[in-house]
Amino acid sequence: MRVAFLGLGIMGRSMAGNLVKAGHEVAVWNRSPGKQVDGARVSATPAEAVPGAEVVWLCVSDTNAVEQVLFGPSGVEQSLQPGRHLRQRDDGGRQGIPASKPAAE
Repeated sequence: MRVAFLGLGIMGRSMAGNLVKAGHEVAVWNRSPGKQVDGARVSATPAEAVPGAEVVWLCVSDTNAVEQVLFGPSGVEQSLQPGRHLRQRDDGGRQGIPASKPAAE
């Protein structure tokens, strides 16, 4: 499976690494440059990571970060193809993907 994984913090980096180990084709992006995952393709922007991905995973810190990754100037929205899956991982206590802006349909 082709996966775009956005957010390589404490949880995200391990999750993306496990996807690579499981044999998936993974493109990664992180807000702070320099983080990478062995075996994954590093992308300069969220939008660059998404083309061709069947699943897009977000693992960022809060709602503002989610909005920037999805709808910011280099956000996922401009590259997400219809029918693709978008998943978010957070601590369970924060608001999830904003309902006010639609994902690709």
